[in-house]
Amino acid sequence: SGAPPAESVAVSDPFVGHRVSISGLIARPDLNGKVGLVVDAYGESRYTVYVDSVDTPETIALRPVNLRVLNPKADAPASDPASASRRPAYEELRQVQWLPVLAAAPIEGLPWRPHSPCVASPDNTRPASDVWLVSFCAHLLDGEVSSSFVLELFGWDKPPRPALLCAQLAEVGSTYSAEVGPDEAVLLEHCIGPIYEQLQQIVGAPEFSGVKAALSRRATIWTGPERGLLPPSQVSFDDDASLCRYLAVAPPSLSPFRTLLVALGVRESSFSADDFLKANTCFVRDYGSSAPLPEAALQECVLNLRLASARGLSPETSPVFLPDADGILRPSPELTFNDAPWMPSAGQAGTRFVHGSVEPELAERLWAASL
Repeated sequence: SGAPPAESVAVSDPFVGHRVSISGLIARPDLNGKVGLVVDAYGESRYTVYVDSVDTPETIALRPVNLRVLNPKADAPASDPASASRRPAYEELRQVQWLPVLAAAPIEGLPWRPHSPCVASPDNTRPASDVWLVSFCAHLLDGEVSSSFVLELFGWDKPPRPALLCAQLAEVGSTYSAEVGPDEAVLLEHCIGPIYEQLQQIVGAPEFSGVKAALSRRATIWTGPERGLLPPSQVSFDDDASLCRYLAVAPPSLSPFRTLLVALGVRESSFSADDFLKANTCFVRDYGSSAPLPEAALQECVLNLRLASARGLSPETSPVFLPDADGILRPSPELTFNDAPWMPSAGQAGTRFVHGSVEPELAERLWAASL
C-alpha cells in the first residue's frame, strides 16, 4: 500500500508533540536521562527534540530508538519543585534561536530585511509560504513543515499579525520599481491582494486604528506599474481627469477591497482643488526650486494646475508654485504674467515671468502678478 498523506503522518505520529526521555546516546552521553519535547519529524528516521531539562536548552536530531514517550502522570517527578515552577517547554521553544531561516531573498524585487541570520526563534519566524506577506519584517523558515502540531505550537496556523502585514505593505510601497518587478499580476495575486484581504477583515475592529495609523500616510495603495503605490489620499475610486503622477484612479482590480481602502482614506468621489494643490507641492518636494523641471514633469505640473483651477480655488488657499520662464518652480506671488502682449517682456529688469505654457488667465487665478 502507498504511504499515507503527510498530514495524517504528522497527526498520528507517536512522538511529535510528546515529551520524551533520552537514552542510549554514544556521541552525547550527557543527554542520556534528560527530557525534551519532540517538535518535528524528518522522514521515518529522525526527530527534532528540544531538550529543556539542561542548563542550556538545545535542539538535537535523534533516532526513535533513543526516545521514550513519557506518561505525563506516571513519569512526572512530583517531588521536583523546579519541574512545577519551570515555564512550559513550548514557551521556551518559541523564544530560543534555533530554527534554520533563509539568509537571502528567494524572489527578486521583494523587500528583504538586511543582515539576516542563519537561525531565528519561532516567535520571529514564519513559514516560507508567507514570503510575500512578511519577507521584510519576519524571518522565513528554510524548510517545510507538515506537522499540524508544530504549526499550531508556533502560531503558524493563523495569518500573520496585522503589524507585520502593514510593515510589508509600506516597504513594498517605498521600494517598488516597475523595472525590477515583481510583475503586476504576481504582485497583486500573492502580495498586495492577500494583505488587503486580511486587513479588510478587521475594519471596524479596535485593532484597525493601528492599521490606519501605520498606512494612511504611506504609499500603500496600488495604482498600476506606472505610478506604483501612492498614499490613500492621492487615490480616488471616481475621477475621470487626466491626472498627474501624484494622483491616480484606483484600478478595477482593487474593487473587492473598497471597504478597506476607503477606511484608509481613498477618495470615493472626484479629487478637489485642494487635492491638486497638494500634488503641486509634491513637484517641489521631488524636483526642488533651484533647477528647471524636466519637460515631462513640467507638462504634468501645468496640467495639474489647470485641474486645480477648474475645480474651484478658495480665497484662503495658500499660494502655489508655478514654473517660471526657465521652468523653475517658484511661489506664484513672486512671478508675473504678461497680460499686455504689446509690451515686450524683455527689458523688464528684476521681473520674473511665468513659463510660457501657463496661460495668463490661469496665472491670474493662481495669484501671479499682472504686468
